[in-house]
Amino acid sequence: ETEEAFQKVKRDIKKAGELVHYSLALPLGVTADASARGLGAVLWHRFPGGQEKPVAYASRVLSSTEARYSAIDREALALVFAVKKFDQFLRGREFILRTDHKPLMRILSDGKEIPKIAA
Repeated sequence: ETEEAFQKVKRDIKKAGELVHYSLALPLGVTADASARGLGAVLWHRFPGGQEKPVAYASRVLSSTEARYSAIDREALALVFAVKKFDQFLRGREFILRTDHKPLMRILSDGKEIPKIAA
């Protein structure tokens, strides 16, 4: 049973794809997401043809206080976490910032201010 679980984890990791090296020549993006218990982020490159491949992953558990945040605040926190975590790659570059949280996408669209938590 333990060996079977270990083999499944190995297969799942292989499916996720290998990390690629960071390149100044390729478009760069960050995807972030939040759950009730944690934050996750992916730094990725977009290759010619539109394929996106991961450069790095980051995650952390929410504190007990953060876990009580509203969904929009947790999603904004995930974006802030991601940008801070990958700062050394993002600083001075244009990049795509992606979230799946529709209300936050509207707030962050052109001409809108960012939420207080992200400021």
